[in-house]
Amino acid sequence: MRIAFLLFLLVSFKSAVAQDSLKWLSVGFNTQAYKGDLGDKYSKWTGGLYTSLQFKTQKKWHGSVNLIIGNIAGQDLNPVFNVDPASGRQPNTYFSNSFVAAYYQLHWNVYLGNRLRVFLGQGIGLMRYNAKDEQGISLANQTNTRATNESAGNIALLLPTTIGTAYRFKNNFGLSYKFTLLNTATDYLDNISQLGSVTGGDNVLAHQVSLLVPIYF
Repeated sequence: MRIAFLLFLLVSFKSAVAQDSLKWLSVGFNTQAYKGDLGDKYSKWTGGLYTSLQFKTQKKWHGSVNLIIGNIAGQDLNPVFNVDPASGRQPNTYFSNSFVAAYYQLHWNVYLGNRLRVFLGQGIGLMRYNAKDEQGISLANQTNTRATNESAGNIALLLPTTIGTAYRFKNNFGLSYKFTLLNTATDYLDNISQLGSVTGGDNVLAHQVSLLVPIYF
């Protein structure tokens, strides 16, 4: 199913590039928050940078290539861990995670006016991340913070879902706001999985505000 979905997005990307000469470079910033074992709500917001290249935005369907550079963090001073005291396992109660996320997204303009549009988007991509402790030391190599059979990776699949709006001025510049759930396919953004008490994987929610700059090629 994922392979078929990826092929569909790749075909739409090729079509968008081939048929449109006016594109928009989106440059701005995002704030993002994490939800997982060290934070069960999207409550700790941190800043980041956001950019994308958008194709065929005045068509019903259009695509974009997106890049996010940011940081997420979480802390729980009274966590509930599934740890046997005799095991010697000491899960971390804090983490800070710098990440880079790159993804292609297909958008559908739910409302398409002359200047204003409202759209939904679904995409696929990858996130590279590095969770660290309070001293700034990577948690990936601190094996006593996880169950004995766990090894934390640093790359995760993304299936980002977006709802957004954009306004285009007469000179083709514009402003855009997006609300994106990254839908990460990992439970190790906070370095905690089997020893944690929260079911399901970790996730990231992002608010993205950007300037749309028209480009022609």
